This record gives sequence, structure tokens and C-alpha cells, in this order.
Amino acid sequence: MGDRNVGSLPIRSSLDAIERRFGFDIMFFHFILREMLLFLCFYGVGNLITVILFGTMDFLPASSPLAAKVNAVAGSYLYGAGQFVVQLVLCSCFVVFNKYALLARRRFSEACWHADEDVSEYSVLILNVRKHWADRDLIQHIEKSVRRLEEQAIVRIPLAHKNLPIIAHFERVSDPHLYDLRLRLASLQRELYMVINERGDGLAYDGRKAFRCLRALHLIRVWQRFGAFRDLEYYNWQLERYREQIRRRRERVERRGCLVPDVVVVTFSLSAVRHAVVESFKRPSCCSSLRFDRTTLAVRPAPKVSDLIWSNLHRSSFNTFLCSVGTMVACLCITALVFALILLLRGFQRHIAYTTNSGVLTLFLNAAIYLIIFACDFIFRPVLSLLVGLEGHHTHSAKESSYMFRYFIYTFFNRLTPLYSRQIYQTSPDTGRGFLNIIEYTSYWRWGGDSPGRDMLVYMVLNNLLYNPMLLVSNALSWSLLSCTNVFTRKSQGRSTTTLGFVLRYSVLYSQLATVVFYVVAYSYAHPVLIPLGIVYLLINDLISRYLLFRVSRMPPRLSGILANKFCRYLLPFGSLFVALCLAQGSLEISSNPVLYFGLSLGTIVVLQLGLNSHLINLILRRCKLYKRAAVINSMVSDKELAIIEKLRQMPPYDLERQGSYIPNVELSFSLDDLADLNAHLHGPLGREGDSSSLLVV
Repeated sequence: MGDRNVGSLPIRSSLDAIERRFGFDIMFFHFILREMLLFLCFYGVGNLITVILFGTMDFLPASSPLAAKVNAVAGSYLYGAGQFVVQLVLCSCFVVFNKYALLARRRFSEACWHADEDVSEYSVLILNVRKHWADRDLIQHIEKSVRRLEEQAIVRIPLAHKNLPIIAHFERVSDPHLYDLRLRLASLQRELYMVINERGDGLAYDGRKAFRCLRALHLIRVWQRFGAFRDLEYYNWQLERYREQIRRRRERVERRGCLVPDVVVVTFSLSAVRHAVVESFKRPSCCSSLRFDRTTLAVRPAPKVSDLIWSNLHRSSFNTFLCSVGTMVACLCITALVFALILLLRGFQRHIAYTTNSGVLTLFLNAAIYLIIFACDFIFRPVLSLLVGLEGHHTHSAKESSYMFRYFIYTFFNRLTPLYSRQIYQTSPDTGRGFLNIIEYTSYWRWGGDSPGRDMLVYMVLNNLLYNPMLLVSNALSWSLLSCTNVFTRKSQGRSTTTLGFVLRYSVLYSQLATVVFYVVAYSYAHPVLIPLGIVYLLINDLISRYLLFRVSRMPPRLSGILANKFCRYLLPFGSLFVALCLAQGSLEISSNPVLYFGLSLGTIVVLQLGLNSHLINLILRRCKLYKRAAVINSMVSDKELAIIEKLRQMPPYDLERQGSYIPNVELSFSLDDLADLNAHLHGPLGREGDSSSLLVV
């Protein structure tokens, strides 16, 4: 059951409330969006001299005395070393901001890790386990390996914990793919169980005109997949479908026999032991510890159950890597196809611009090109979801991280195709240099009818006036349309839970945020109006994303923080290099020594990106409350860890009602009497007169 967030949190909630409710990645997105908003304001103040000079050059009459004085000042500043030094300092500030974001993510991650610590921090997954191996032999082998690590001083167990067992819990999953099917069957049973218990009027929609119309058009199954008109027939169909898949999977396992490896979940009594086991097994000197009965065992840290994709655990890392390379090649090919399409449209636009003198028509064609790019984005998303699903990642976090990288590559380069595609048609003796040099400092370059500056302006205006509102309207309308069908909605603890609507995908939001900010910072020194447009975009994006998260979207999955990590470690450094490259290419034609300027801009950014250590950034972070919060939580770590250890000693850690459920007997998530009552209702008449008082919600 998806969790609707209506009434759970106000839209202007704090970061702590967002992290507790939705997870680290979502909290960090809203944090970094606010920080980038402040940085763009600072960047605009640093560009204030450039803005004033460009404004007076562009909008003052050329015959006025003030314009002549401004042109004289601008000639020595805009086209000389003065502006280059100012822009290089601002680009260096962007690198410092990237380091600040990285260290802020680390501080938040440390605080949230201790606050959200659960049993997965004590567990590992052991793959390639044969069916004929006894559990006792595996436990003895693992304990012997841990003692060997203790003898080598790789792991140190405190004296107070010497009496604790090394392994607190041992769970074996016979077939991960079969377990995934059984888990889905149990989830569907739970959903139907709550529907029957909540709705005493039955599950009949035959009297509704919309239901009869959709069934006549054979579209009722599509509508039911989104959560609308889920009647008893639908639930019976889905239950039989999962049971048939489980039966086929069991027959396949019986035919293959021992060829299907098992997965073992081992929970240690101490998190230090788990960390030492995971790290030491990566070293070649510990390969003997990985072998059992002449078979190499794969040891991986156990993620949270909500993040684990059981059906892909049997796939090797090398197979996943090969599939990832294939999807990357496919993504690049699709990006090249879109570039070729925009190139053809650009040629048609240039033909129209030379044959007619209509500025309105040229502006319309510029907007049409970006509208086509936006349309290609919406078409590309489901295709990319299918491609990333074929990669076979073991966790949803890795899957979303792969999606974010590929979608960023697609969006980033396709936003630049209108700028660079026009340079292909330019006749220049030096084609490579002409292709790079798209930035000029003339008024026509910024406001002309057929110029790269006009493309940048149109893109930012469409982002503010069309893209963000379209995201809001499309998702709100889809949810409202499904809500009008009056499907099952249950009130629980002040929140309403339903299966309607969509899930807000933050991998897309991270990619779009990086693309827009890099775009604004890279080209704003030659087109300063991009800065206020970028600030407006971030403000609108913050409001719309919060509204969709709190009022419209279903509960997004709680990922492991990998989106924030990859965003800070890879996307932001890439943005720094891109900004430096744009500053360097803008100085190719105007400077007396372009090679010197080119080397200074790229060299400075690379040295700062690689050589800037944490000491300077720590001085900035000490002004914030991040250290205070982390220190308070770190003082509570020892007590919390002892409490978790005591909890592991008292009861099995993996239960269906708790986070981290690896329980294999999924069919027994309800009692046998409850399942008998449920089956009786499923196979008997269930109408308005049906009594569901005997059905208890588990």
C-alpha cells in the first residue's frame, strides 16, 4: 500500500522532519536546493559590475554621452583581464561550494546514520551458498573466520562484549527470486485484507458507468494498475497470477536442483565485526576465508529490506557491469539521435530566418526546438526506466543512481544542442575553434533574433513558465482523476493511505537541478539575465517539489543516501570543470593571449578541485550547527548500540512487522485461521451484505 502524505507534514517543514519522514536523499535535495539558491544570489552580487555594464550597453541609446563613457569603461573591463579575474574568482567560489556540499553531506550522513541505525548495520549477505551445506557448518566457518580476524588485530572486540555470541542471528533464503514472488503475494494479501476489513460494503463497481465503460473498452486492467476500481475480480486475478508464478518457479527450482544457490543473512552482535568482515574480505590475503567446500562465497553488506531487490541477487556483479555498459551506450545513441533531430530543425530555422525578417517567427522556432526537447525528455524517461531495470542491480538505491547518471547525461547534452548545433552551419576556416566559440559580448548575441544568447533566454523562460508548472499540473491531474473514481482510502493515524497516483522520482529532480545550475553559472557572465531566471526557477522548483511530496505523491522509497553521495562526488565536480571550460572558451577571441587565459581557467579549477582539503571548508562548517548536531548524536552512540545488542539477544531481529524483514515463511504473515477466513471470502459471494467483522488486520 502506498502511503499518501496528506496531512502528515506541512509544506514548509524542517529538514529534520523531512529526513525522519522520507529519508536522507530527499532531505539533502531540499537542503542543497536552498544552498544553491543562496549561492546564485551571491554569484549575482559578484557579477554586479558586469550586469551594470551590460545593461547600460544594451539598453542605453548609442548617441547618449553616458553610453559613450560606459562603452569606454566596458572596453577595458569586459574585454580585458579585469572581468576574467573576477569570473575566475567566482568559479573558484563554485568549487569551494562543491566542497562545502560534500562535507555537509558527510556531516548529515553521520548524524542520520546513527539516528536511523537498524539491524541492517549489523548484517551481511553471503551469496553462492549451496543447498546441501548445513547451517551449523556455515556458522562454524564464519565464526572461525572472525576469530582469525581478531587474532590478526583487524577487529577488536571489547572485553565487555566478550561473552556475546559472534553471530546473533542466521537466516537462510532458499531461492531469492521465489522469495521475492512470495513477498509480493504477501503484500497483495495484506492489501486485500485491509480493504475487506475497512469496506463493509463490498468490492463491487458494476453499478458505475465509468467502470462499465472502461471494461467495455478493455482498459479496466490498465486503470486498476494505478489503483482505481480494484474490485474482487482484480484481486483474485492478481493472487492467482502470483500463485502461478510461484508454482512455475518451484518447478524450475526442482528441475535445476542444487544449481540454484541460496542466500544467507548473517547478523553479528557487534557492528564492528560486520564492518571488519566486509572490509577484510575485499583483500586478496583473505581469499581463503571466502572459500567453503571449494566454493568461493561472496560477502556483501546487507541493505535495508525496503532497498533490496531479491530477484536480482543471483546476478553477478560482472553481469551487472556489462549490462550497465550496454545501457550507457544505448543512452548515448539516443542522445545522438536527439542531437541529429535538433540539427535538422536548426537548419530549417536558419533557412526561415534568412528568407524572412520576422523576429516573432524566429523566436517561435527557438521555443519550438526546446518544446521538442522537453517532449523527448518525457518519452525518454520510461525507455530509460526499462533499460536501467535490465541492468539487474541488487538494490533500489543502485538502480536510482544509475538512472540519475544516465538521465543527467541525456538532459545535460540535449540542453546544449541548440547552442552547438548552430555552430555546425557556421563557415569558418577553423571549424573546431568556431564550434567552441559560441560566446560573444555584443548586444545582438544576447538579444538578437537568431543567436545563442536567445536560445539560453528561451530555455530558462520555458523552464519557469512551462516545465515546472507542467510537472505540477500533470501529476496533480492524474491523482485527481484517480481520486474521482472513489477507490479505497483508509485513514490511519492521521494519514490517509492509498495506492493512487505516482511516486516523485528524486533521481530526475537531482539531474534537472544540476543541469540548470551548471547552465546558469557557466553562461551568466556573458548573459547576466540568466541569474535571476535561475533564482526564480529554484524558488518555483522548491515549492512545487515540496507540494508534490507532501500533498500528491505516494511515499517515495527510502534509499541509502546514494543519490546525495553521487551528486556531490561526481556531478558537482563535473559542473566545476564545465564552468571553467565555458569561461576559457569565452576568452578565446577577446583576449590578446587566449592560450594563457585558457590554461589559467582550467588549471585553477583543476588544482582547486583536486588540492583543496577539508581544513578551509571546516572553518565554514564550524559556523553551522552541523558539528553540534553530530556531536550530540555521537555521544549517544554507545548507549544506543548497547540497546540494539540487547534487543538482538532477546528476539529474532528480522520480522515482517519490523524494518529489515528477511523472514522466509512469507505465506504465514497471517494466522492460519485468518487465511482460512480470507480464502472463504475470496471464493464465496462478497457483496454489501458480506460480514467482515471476523477479518482482523495484521
